[in-house]
Parts: sequence; structure tokens; C-alpha cells
Amino acid sequence: MAFKPSYFKADLFEVLSSPVRIQILDVLRLGGASSNYIAQWIEVEVASVTKHLFILHDHKLVKPRREGTCIIYLVSDPAIFKMLDATLEVFNDRRAEVKDTPRATVRRGNSQIPLATTRRFIETDETCRCVHVPTAGSG
Repeated sequence: MAFKPSYFKADLFEVLSSPVRIQILDVLRLGGASSNYIAQWIEVEVASVTKHLFILHDHKLVKPRREGTCIIYLVSDPAIFKMLDATLEVFNDRRAEVKDTPRATVRRGNSQIPLATTRRFIETDETCRCVHVPTAGSG
């Protein structure tokens, strides 16, 4: 089968379907970090971070660099952040659309009860942004 961009995109989106992998990339946004450092920032076990880093490395999204006895991970191509930022923009646009629509409800007897997932989504007034964290060694 010939290389087709749609297959590449589907594979990339599958790799990025894990929120932990996206959090890892956000930590690496400003520079390299060790698996221990990443685990501390995203509050996930080091073993889990290592597993996700392996998957990201296997798909050429991160690359390891040895510094003494430590392995520092870096993003292979910073263009990935354009895509992540674009998805965040789509999310914020959709969120604004949902705020402008009536709240979804479920009828229970004579009462209209708001759907819990919709309520949690609508009640926050803050716009979601990428989280920037300091890089290892930058303080």
C-alpha cells in the first residue's frame, strides 16, 4: 500500500489519544526532562510515564539524550505543538458554542435535571490553556 497522509494522521491521532501522552508533550514543550521529572509534574507513576515515553519514542515524537546517568527526553519535532494548540483552539471554540446553547437536561418525573457532564463542562468560566512548566534545571 502506498503511503497516504490520511493513514499517517490516523496513526498520529491514535498515539495522541492518551491524555497522559499529551501531558508529557506539554511538559516537554519548553525543553527536555527526565521520566522522574515528568512523573512528578503530571502526578503519574514513573513506570507509566516510561511506558508512554516508549510509545512516543517508537512513533518518533520524542528522542532520548543521555546526560551522565540520566536520560533526558526531548520533543523530536516542535511542529507537534502547532497541532496540539490547534486542537485546544477547537476545544475552546466548541466550549463557547456549548455555553451559548441551553443546558442539556433529562426529564425525571415532573423535573428537568441537568446532565452532570454538561453541567461540569459549562460551569467553568476559565478558558483552557496549555500548561507551561519549567524545564529540568531551569528552576
